[in-house]
Amino acid sequence: MSFGLLTKEDIEQYLTELDLALQQIDAKGEICLYGGAVMCVVYEARPATKDIDAVFRPTREIRNAVAQIAQAHDLPDEVFKILESYYPCQIIKPATQYFVEELFEANDAA
Repeated sequence: MSFGLLTKEDIEQYLTELDLALQQIDAKGEICLYGGAVMCVVYEARPATKDIDAVFRPTREIRNAVAQIAQAHDLPDEVFKILESYYPCQIIKPATQYFVEELFEANDAA
């Protein structure tokens, strides 16, 4: 299956859907985005990326929600790169960590 690159709008849409899916099951989660997704969403340094690199907790709930979102949008599983083996964030010290919670708080304030 081939698919196009993910734009800032695509990523924000999928993250919003993930937020809603977690709300439906009364779950709270933390997601740290890395790589191209951060460059698109936070810095607007590039127009698109090929995948969404992230570490997160709770693993099972977010993994299930991500699978449903990928299926609903006919996306291959590899679009959502799950780097959970590197969690907690103290293990990797990337230059930038962006928490989805900040994105939603900014949207709620607008």
